[in-house]
Amino acid sequence: MPNSEADAIVQKVQSQLETPGRNAEAHAYTMLLDELKQYKEHNGAAATTALTGQLEQSGILPKVAVGWLQNDYDKIDTYKDDFGISKSEIADYTNRGGSTKADLDAMLANQLLKDDGGHSQFDSVAKRNWRGASDDLIEKADLRAYDRQETRAKNRDDRHQTVRDDAAPLFQGSPPLMAVLDASHNGECDGRVSEGDMRRFLTAYEVNNKTENAGTGPYTPENAAYVSDLLNGKYPELTGENFTGFSARALARRAGLDHVKINSIEDYDSLVAVYAAKTAKETPIAAASPPVETHPENAVNPNPEKVVDDHKDVFAQVDTLSTYHKGEGQWHVAKRLLNAGNDEGEKGASNKDVWHLTQDIIALDGTKSLDAKGRTRPIVHPGDEAPVVSNIDTLFAKNPKLAQSIFRLEKKTVAAKVQDAGAAVECFDEY
Repeated sequence: MPNSEADAIVQKVQSQLETPGRNAEAHAYTMLLDELKQYKEHNGAAATTALTGQLEQSGILPKVAVGWLQNDYDKIDTYKDDFGISKSEIADYTNRGGSTKADLDAMLANQLLKDDGGHSQFDSVAKRNWRGASDDLIEKADLRAYDRQETRAKNRDDRHQTVRDDAAPLFQGSPPLMAVLDASHNGECDGRVSEGDMRRFLTAYEVNNKTENAGTGPYTPENAAYVSDLLNGKYPELTGENFTGFSARALARRAGLDHVKINSIEDYDSLVAVYAAKTAKETPIAAASPPVETHPENAVNPNPEKVVDDHKDVFAQVDTLSTYHKGEGQWHVAKRLLNAGNDEGEKGASNKDVWHLTQDIIALDGTKSLDAKGRTRPIVHPGDEAPVVSNIDTLFAKNPKLAQSIFRLEKKTVAAKVQDAGAAVECFDEY
């Protein structure tokens, strides 16, 4: 199981970095420092060293390094007459050690000075304010400019990501749903989806529902509900406020994707590849972490069979969740798995997360055939099982969200067993 405590620290700092407002990076720095101190106190120096390796791979250090400069500017700027922080002043912190703060500051100082092909993060920050005194110094004006520019960039990225999340079903399937909509008029694709195309799809869905193929892709209830939502203006960020349809070109622009010219249904494969490459970058792969005892009460291991039985129970549930029902595909299995550990009323997994896991399951699924055009088309039948349990370690490594969901499911399973055992003891005492 993943080191959930270490993952939680990374996620907490990441959330702070994404918080709107000024000096989010400075607050993230102080938060990370406090978290590291507590982590070291409870887990020891060796585990903390392993955590710093995970931090380096998480992608949060560049922004936290700016937070360190914002927070400790006057302390780092020892040569006050230079009107800024120099590389030599940063270098003074690279070899310090001992305290948790000194170790964190050294990691961030090395991050700032790390040479990336003749260019460092220090150089980038120092040039943020083009009216600054020197490109070789980081001034407070550079940090203020960084704050403004990052806020604007974040707002733009947030808009793009919202569109990518809401558009996820359009890129799902083979061919993808958007291609099916585009081709609904006469079988040809021009990169545009009209209101008429959507209504034709819904009509085809109703017709398909009266056949033995009811509920099969692309005419699934989920796709029909999504297309109805598009028609009803639920996603104006995809269709525009004055809805008359949408195009692949406009969708790519709103989603922050590279434009792909659509002249045929095959061109949608390229658009899906662009979407997949973009969204894959948004899901960091969890770094390797030291193993954590899932059942602290068994640390002395008085009953090793109990731990094995708990895992068997959870994996049996995962097998059940991974079994295809009529009209289902990998998307349905992925959605069930990502929501498996949720408490009642808790928000479900996003379409983006479901889409990522769907693609990973498809990549592992051996039930594939080729269609008439030579493209891979996964074929599944009711009662088949997606190969999840047999590849659980691979899927956990690629999908931290899946690992978290199954970890929560395991905790709930153990808690339920304890509760049932307690109830049985009460009944015996009454007897």
